[in-house]
Amino acid sequence: MASARGAVLGSLLLSAIRPGADPLVRRAVGWARDLDRLGIDVPLPVVHDLGILLAAQSTQWAIGPRRSLTAALSGRAHAIAAHARYVEAIRTLAAEPTIEQIRALRPSDDLVVVLLGRLLGAGRDGRATSRAISRDGALEGVAASELAELERLLPAWFAEAPRDGELAALDRFVEDLLRLRVVLDTIDLDTLELLSVFGQGAMDAAAHGAGALSGLAQVELFAALSSLQANDVVNFSLELLPSVLETTRRAAPGTYAVGGYQGLTRRGSLDSMVLTELAWDDDELARRLLDDEVLFHARERSEDEAPRVHLVLVDASASMRGDRTTFARGVAIALVKRLELEGEEARIRFFDSRLYEPFGGVAASSGRAGGKRGGLSASLPHILAFRGEHGRSPERVLRQLVAELDVLRTRDRRSPVVHLITHASFYAPRSLVQEVRARAAMFGVFITPRVDVEGGAPEREAQHRDWLDWLDVLDGHFTVDQATLGRKDDRAARGREIVRAIPKQAPAEAPPASIRAATIGPPSSRRLAEPEREERR
Repeated sequence: MASARGAVLGSLLLSAIRPGADPLVRRAVGWARDLDRLGIDVPLPVVHDLGILLAAQSTQWAIGPRRSLTAALSGRAHAIAAHARYVEAIRTLAAEPTIEQIRALRPSDDLVVVLLGRLLGAGRDGRATSRAISRDGALEGVAASELAELERLLPAWFAEAPRDGELAALDRFVEDLLRLRVVLDTIDLDTLELLSVFGQGAMDAAAHGAGALSGLAQVELFAALSSLQANDVVNFSLELLPSVLETTRRAAPGTYAVGGYQGLTRRGSLDSMVLTELAWDDDELARRLLDDEVLFHARERSEDEAPRVHLVLVDASASMRGDRTTFARGVAIALVKRLELEGEEARIRFFDSRLYEPFGGVAASSGRAGGKRGGLSASLPHILAFRGEHGRSPERVLRQLVAELDVLRTRDRRSPVVHLITHASFYAPRSLVQEVRARAAMFGVFITPRVDVEGGAPEREAQHRDWLDWLDVLDGHFTVDQATLGRKDDRAARGREIVRAIPKQAPAEAPPASIRAATIGPPSSRRLAEPEREERR
C-alpha cells in the first residue's frame, strides 16, 4: 500500500468505535471519500464513528478505544486523556433518541453522507472540523483486501505521520458536542421516513452505477433536507401514503379443471398458437411475436390487462408556489407510488415553459426503467428540491408533449396515460388538447386560483368550466380550491380521493398499443386487454 494511503488510514486507530466486520470500515471509507468530493473537510475517525452510529445496528459494533492505541500513544498522557473525552462524547451521541430513530430507518450510504455533512459541515467558527493530513484522493479505489488486516496494520500506519492535528480535531469535536446535539435535533426525520417508505435500494443502485450521479443525488438530498417547502411536501405525502400502501397487486394464474381451452392470451407454447396466426407473412409474424401480439389458446388464464405507461406532469411555475406546490407534488408522489405497487410504470415530469426530463419510471412487476434517473426512490430528492426556472407556457408544453408521445408510441407498445397537475389558469387551445388526447388517455387535476365562499361542487365546476373550454375532452378531471388547501384534513381527504380515483383500466377509446396497423390478414390483436372466453364445443 502506498505510504500516503497508509498514513490516512492509520488515523482510524483514533476511532472510538470498533466495528464487528470489515464491510463497515469499507462503508466508512466510502463516506469519507464522498465528503471529500463535496468539499466537506472532516477527520476520518469522526466520519467512521458517527457514520457507523447512524447506519449500523448496535449489535454490529462496540464503543471503546482500539487495543493498540495505548501503546501508540505511550508517554503522551494529554493525548490519551483527549481521546478518552472523545470516546465519552461518542458514547453520549450513541444514546441520543434521534440517532436511534435514524438508525432504525436503515439509511442508505448517500443519506449517511448527507447527514454527516449536515452534522459536521460547520463548526463554531463556521468552518468544517479540519483534518491535519490531506487525503488528496488517497481513499479512491480502496480494495477490500487492503482492509482485511486493518487491525494488525493500524499501528504501523499510525506511526507514518504525526497525529497532533487529528488529536486537536477530536478536541474540537468534543467542544462542539452541544452544537452537534442541537443540529441533530433539527434534522427532518419525516423526510428520512419518506425515503425509507419508498426504499432506497434503487437510489444506491443508481448512485453507485456512476460517481457523478452519486454526487448529484447527495446534493439534491442536501437541498431537500434544508428546504421548508420540501418538508411540507413530505408531511403531506406521509398523510396520503398509508391509504396508498394498502394497494397491492399479485398476479396469479387460475387453473380450470375442464377440458378444452379457457380463452385466448398473448403468451403460450407453439402448439397452442391460434392457427390463423400462420396466415401472416413471415415479416409480419416475426413483428407480432416480438411485440407480443400473437394469440394463443389458453387453459390457464391470468389477468393480462393492456400495459400502460403513466406520465405525471407537475406544474412547477411561479403560480404554483406554497400550498399549491405542496398539494401537487404530494399527490404526484402518492399517485406514482400507487401505480408502482400495481405493477405499472410511472414517470414524473415537471414543467413551466417547457417539459423537463422524466424522473422515476421503474415498473415494479418488470423492473424495466423508462425514466432517466431510475425509480421513484432514486428520484425523490430531486422531486422534493426541484424549482422551476420560467413562467408557465401551456401551449409550448403541450406541443412538446405531442411530439414526445409520437416518439413514445413508435418505440413502446404500451398505451400512454397523461396525468396533468396544474393551476386552473392552464390556458391552451382546445385543438392542441385534442391532439394530446388522440395519442394518450388524459386526466387533469386543477387548483383554482380563488376561494369559492358560496356554492357547492356544482357551482365550482361551472366556474371552472368557464376558465377552460376543453375539459370535456379529458377522460376525467378534479378541481381543488384554495379553501380546501387551507384546511389540513380537507386537503388530505381530497388528495386521497384523487389518488384513488384513477381508473384501473385504460379508457375504451384509448389508442392501441401498436400504431403499425396491418393491411391484410386476420384481425389484429393489439387491443386485446383480457382473454376472450369461448365455450367448449
